[in-house]
Amino acid sequence: MLRLAGEGPPPVPVGRTSDLRVGDVVLAIGNPFGVGQAVSHGVVSATGRNRLGISPLENFIQTDAAINPGNSGGALINARGELVGINTAIYSESGGSHGIGFAVPADLALGRWSRSSPMAG
Repeated sequence: MLRLAGEGPPPVPVGRTSDLRVGDVVLAIGNPFGVGQAVSHGVVSATGRNRLGISPLENFIQTDAAINPGNSGGALINARGELVGINTAIYSESGGSHGIGFAVPADLALGRWSRSSPMAG
């Protein structure tokens, strides 16, 4: 067990989702399949993905970082250590982890998104 002296670690800074570009490196953090904390890396494959039938309001970040059952709800972090999304779903024909991962942009999750956003779908 790791113990830290003091008040604890600082909160993760929130990045500007509008600064994301295809090819940016990201980390998906979570607890896939309940095995414990895990991190996978990948790149942003697309922004502003919609018409997926996942939710009524869609404006997803698409990534090839592994988003598996259990790490949805975890953080999607950029190379500067900033929160840029919340891991949400995987599109997979098999139902397994072979597919495309999606994250809700941090701006949208925090209520900072507007229809005039450059990522608006």
